[in-house]
Amino acid sequence: MPARLIRAFAAAVFLLFAAFSFAEDSPYSVTWTSPSSGWNETMPLGNGEVAVNAYFNGAAGRLHLLLARTDSWDELGRLAKLSETCVDGLAPLADGAPYSQTLDARTGEMTVVYGAPNAQTRIRLWVETDRPVVEVEIESDAEISPRAFFYIWRGEDAGSVPTEVSDLFWAEKTAEIRPDAFATAEELGGASDKIAVYHRNVPTPYYAEIGQAQGLDDWPGRADPFVNRAFGTLAYCKDGKRLEDGSLAAPKGTRARFAAVAYTLPDSKSAQEWIDGAAAIAADAEKESIDVRREKRLAYWRAFTERSRVLFTANKNALPDGEKLEDVEREAFAVSQAYAMQRFVFGCEGRGTYPIKYNGGLFTTAPVAGAPGRHDYRKWGPGYWWQNTRLPYYGMLESGDFELMKPLFDMYCGFVPMYEYRVKKYFGDSFEGCYFPECIYFWGDVFPESYGLEPWNSPNRPDPLQTSGYHKWEWVGGLELSFLALEYYKFTGDETFLKEKAIPTATSVVKFFNSYYKTDPETGKLVMSPGQALETWWDCDNPAPEIGGLRAVLQRLLDLPEGRLSDKDRQFCEAMLAKTPELPKEPDAETGEPKLAPAARYANNRNIESPELYAVFPFRLYSFDQPNAREAELAMKTRITPGSYGWLQNDLFYAYLGDRENTRTSLAERAVKKDLAMRFPVFWGPNYDWTPDQTHGGVLCAAVQSAILQTNGKKIFLSPACPKEWNAEFKLYAPEETVVEGRIVDGEIVDLKVTPESRRADVVVVK
Repeated sequence: MPARLIRAFAAAVFLLFAAFSFAEDSPYSVTWTSPSSGWNETMPLGNGEVAVNAYFNGAAGRLHLLLARTDSWDELGRLAKLSETCVDGLAPLADGAPYSQTLDARTGEMTVVYGAPNAQTRIRLWVETDRPVVEVEIESDAEISPRAFFYIWRGEDAGSVPTEVSDLFWAEKTAEIRPDAFATAEELGGASDKIAVYHRNVPTPYYAEIGQAQGLDDWPGRADPFVNRAFGTLAYCKDGKRLEDGSLAAPKGTRARFAAVAYTLPDSKSAQEWIDGAAAIAADAEKESIDVRREKRLAYWRAFTERSRVLFTANKNALPDGEKLEDVEREAFAVSQAYAMQRFVFGCEGRGTYPIKYNGGLFTTAPVAGAPGRHDYRKWGPGYWWQNTRLPYYGMLESGDFELMKPLFDMYCGFVPMYEYRVKKYFGDSFEGCYFPECIYFWGDVFPESYGLEPWNSPNRPDPLQTSGYHKWEWVGGLELSFLALEYYKFTGDETFLKEKAIPTATSVVKFFNSYYKTDPETGKLVMSPGQALETWWDCDNPAPEIGGLRAVLQRLLDLPEGRLSDKDRQFCEAMLAKTPELPKEPDAETGEPKLAPAARYANNRNIESPELYAVFPFRLYSFDQPNAREAELAMKTRITPGSYGWLQNDLFYAYLGDRENTRTSLAERAVKKDLAMRFPVFWGPNYDWTPDQTHGGVLCAAVQSAILQTNGKKIFLSPACPKEWNAEFKLYAPEETVVEGRIVDGEIVDLKVTPESRRADVVVVK
């Protein structure tokens, strides 16, 4: 489909959703003028660790809240919800009465106002940023008697469920869901103003069985992360009255306030310990006035919003023939809104103990009726797939959201010692370094469906590696993690992070390749076979992603400031870079010119990725400013899969190659491709993953930034791929703790501000 037709289609889709999704003219807010009818029509809120899906049922006068955390793993390995917490007893919405519901990313707050003048109900919903506490504030022009209560679906779902809900028990095909429990009045110390519901895990055999099969059961300090983990919600209301174990009434009046503590205790000694811990958080919160807590939350989201921005508007001086100004304005607004709201969603779920779950994040809701697991269900299970998990994190560098990257590095870099132990156990003491499998759980083991059930040292196994061919030889993940960690250091200058995480991870990963692959005595180069190029080509020699990753990581290590890399490691990196093969190329069928290839030899196609273009993104060896760009441009024309959705990286390839027209087309298409079943405009999916698809939003954020700003060495390129039809206002981050602000107006940079000023000399404006 020609680019102009794609943009016309995107504009039509945007118009279809505009009235349904939002009525505000700010990219930072979404307003609905009618209530929602169910879980597909929620708004997201959070504080980075605790997240909430919220919707208001107007006919029933009921607010529904689905609470989630980043660490609420149940005994089946699922990242389970804490509770569905409801508040009812509010005035129903009368037919024809005014209704307004707004989520404002600048304040981190959802408000609902409905009813005729002098008969209004007003609701304010938000999450504290310093504590795991969700606040519901209600005002009414008439007296109300609101009630908070819990709805428990895990109690109804108790019984056998299939591996569709979790691959942790893949070998057994079915498992039992343990019901939730209400805290009794006695357990709550006789308090009449509190209710609580919790889930406390019981022992299961899966963790031990997986560890034994993979030879990690004797790793020192290994401990079951599931057993006795407790999580849930404690709700309270000042002067409230407990009606029953799961129901709490507020005093009758025109004002009411409920609060919900969203709490996880990873290793509880008893259910009582969880209950007491949740009650202690509630007591601590109440020591501080609600006004102070409200102001802290406002200050946090105000600072988050002001930290970084990209806002597009139409450039009336560059309209192509046949395009209307209002269509381009809508298109530019759609991309701006998508970027702002997706960044907000990452901010709501990205500061917890574990990385963002690519397949829905913390905002999954009940899928189609009858699906097992209800709100706890997510396609592709509870584990982390690196090629999906990574995508939300690239854009966090340029947006300056460095604190959101910490859980990713803490988890993945934390596996290095255990993975080094595994390498020696599998291959012998002469082997050095580690590799990162594609599919792992949050404690580091490989999915049993990928690894297989036979023990690692069984004579029935051909080798100790996983049995699944989808990523048996795919080891680019460790290289990409290393590259991202070294980029993080370039941006932040964090010397402790460099010393404790980036260098140990990167050097370990590259040493494994040196140990695993032999060196050709004639060429002095590694012979990287067997290999594969992502999940796409299963039978390869010298795969492009691993070669590109080795070259990028080794050069980044060698480029570190003097004294950061030991002399021994520097000598190793220099020798390793010299023996790393060149990126594979092949002649273009049409022109005969060389172009990037997936591998030196490749066969057995099984997927639709573009491994030949990993030299463009993520590894940045090819870009618009390099003389080799033509080789990547030819590869783009013959790649397997076009399109701008899910984890496809085409938007990023276009941006890094300076293709303004296709960058515009891709971003315009991606910005309106939300799940048709969902109401919120950035609940994308399901695409290849699940709804809301965090890979889709991650690619969008990184591509938007790359259209405005790219770096190479010390150079900071401005407007390398910004569509000529769009003007832009931006504030983005660059290496060496640099902040760049300004506007792009009719292709020119105006109001440029560079901090520190000394970096202005490194700025290059791309015409």
